[in-house]
Amino acid sequence: MPVLSARHCLVYDLFMGRDASPIETPEVAERLDELRSVFDRETGKQGAYLRIFDEFIEESEFYAALHVICDYLMEPENPVIDAMVLEKIAAIHDVMQIQDYCMEMLQAKVRPHK
Repeated sequence: MPVLSARHCLVYDLFMGRDASPIETPEVAERLDELRSVFDRETGKQGAYLRIFDEFIEESEFYAALHVICDYLMEPENPVIDAMVLEKIAAIHDVMQIQDYCMEMLQAKVRPHK
């Protein structure tokens, strides 16, 4: 299965007639900030994702910021995702009332709770 980006999620949502303007609140910004730690380095590829993420947060483009995290986690270099991280991502999707297929793709990479 090919890795699909936030841009693909947005295009798919538009194609399916879904609302492309999800709920974006200060609560969402806080929750996204909690996930900033998934980028554990500020250099190289992770640094590039982090800069894009920070730019979207600064511009209050929370949908795009969320999917930068999803795109990063779907990278082949990230073979597993902590279940707690996925739960936080799912909660943000719920708060923003986003229904897309990135959650399914991330679920396949989850490392269960210990």
